[in-house]
Amino acid sequence: MALALAPLAFSTLLFATAAATPDVETLRLAAPAPAPDEGGQPSFRLSRAGLELAGVLALGAAWYEAEIDFNGRDFDFERTWSSQWTKLVDGRGYRFDDNDRTTNIAHAFVGRTYHGLARTNHATMWQAVLFDLTASSLWEAGIESQEVFSINDTLVTGIGGISLGESAFQLGELFGRSAPTWRNRLLLTLFSPARAFLALTEGAPTPKPRSVDSHGIADDVYHRFALSAGGSFAATPAMGAAAPSTAAATPSGSSFAAHLDMEIINLHAYGREGAAQRNLSGGEATAFSVGYEGTPERLDELTIAARTSLFGRYTQDVAGDAGDRRGGALMLAAGSAFNLGLTEGDRTDDFVTAVHMLGPTADALIYRGPLTFRLSSDVYGDFAMVRPFALGPDTPASMLAGTKSVLREHDYYYAMGLTAAARAEARYAGVRAGAAFEWSGYDSIQGLDRAQDAYAGPTGVYHAGVTDDFAITDQRMKVHVYTELPTPIDDVHLGLSFDLEHRSGELKDITRSEDEGRAAAVISFVM
Repeated sequence: MALALAPLAFSTLLFATAAATPDVETLRLAAPAPAPDEGGQPSFRLSRAGLELAGVLALGAAWYEAEIDFNGRDFDFERTWSSQWTKLVDGRGYRFDDNDRTTNIAHAFVGRTYHGLARTNHATMWQAVLFDLTASSLWEAGIESQEVFSINDTLVTGIGGISLGESAFQLGELFGRSAPTWRNRLLLTLFSPARAFLALTEGAPTPKPRSVDSHGIADDVYHRFALSAGGSFAATPAMGAAAPSTAAATPSGSSFAAHLDMEIINLHAYGREGAAQRNLSGGEATAFSVGYEGTPERLDELTIAARTSLFGRYTQDVAGDAGDRRGGALMLAAGSAFNLGLTEGDRTDDFVTAVHMLGPTADALIYRGPLTFRLSSDVYGDFAMVRPFALGPDTPASMLAGTKSVLREHDYYYAMGLTAAARAEARYAGVRAGAAFEWSGYDSIQGLDRAQDAYAGPTGVYHAGVTDDFAITDQRMKVHVYTELPTPIDDVHLGLSFDLEHRSGELKDITRSEDEGRAAAVISFVM
């Protein structure tokens, strides 16, 4: 728990330092017009955002009532003053729920919608964060008035939705001010439906493009989008150590691999010649990615990740023409991120969804003539939903008797943890090569289970209390090494990579670990 909260202290110090430093920016060469983030910020249109939120909540309430047989299984309170007092004031209602993982993951994407509504109506980052948390609380206290006020739903919706929502919002804004092609309008609608809705219902015009690249995308800020497809292969056999009763996993063979990686640095100076010093107010550095590996018969792995800066400081001093630059740039920021990882198929079943709540991030660019180096790192305090890796297919059911309700019913648990990552990349004449390292550790949360104490709900369903609230730990380490080579076809690259993953877990007297290496070859379209 202490490790999970440690990044908060550093982020607070960073905020105080950044707030005391003025903004200065001098571009030495002509460049496209500044991006919208560097102009004046219109005031937050709270009333319009509130009306849109009311519409979204109304649709949610209609679904909730239509599926009352499904949702009614979670009823623990009545719609009476005394019962609601017990839930919200006495504190009996603040618990971790025991919904299935699909339902609980979906809350992050609902949070993405809330965040998009606020940002489209000109909310600042922190106004949007408060809007997200308020919307989530209205759902938990109002529409789900007969259920527990779910702590995990609040964290996943209100905080997990920040990075998903901000990365989608920034992508929508970029496509909105790009060339008015059908592709860009479709992508605007996909990533920022709130912006598209305003354009449709109120005739709100999208900004006219001032400068676009060869793909018709606004080039006022740095962006890199890569769509990759190819094959993934088991480079080493899965090596496991299990005790006392878990069996070694079956090594997985070849799989189809597809990835979409989208990054925006919403700073006019980034990647250009010039000097700059400025505070960051949120959303200047965002990324979104989706990865899939599998075959028509099986899903091997699915990943969804997003990240955003929240506040911080950016400085740069770069001189020279493109291809022969000297100097560097440094971004120090507090950030938040979201990461979903699901492994099935021939590999060992695994599931980790982490809300990287808050932590310090650093990103440096170093120019040395034709060589460019990029170094970055992140440290986050996490809230996570984790399938215990120590839980094997032949673990006796008696092992989970009396434990947390969500683990007993759905094979995962809630945890606090820490994630640390570092990345390094070198670029030269269109060739990219780099490596990334990431480590995560998780400890289960004890107490505050929906069925922590035995009780009978208003529908007459009896819930046995938690009698064996044992601790669970999990760790995950990933190493990714890659290179990307240009081809004779413009914007088409050949990518080669190797991934090594170590996974381990401990549950009671069961300790289990596994290592797997995979190689991949993909063709990427980059713009």
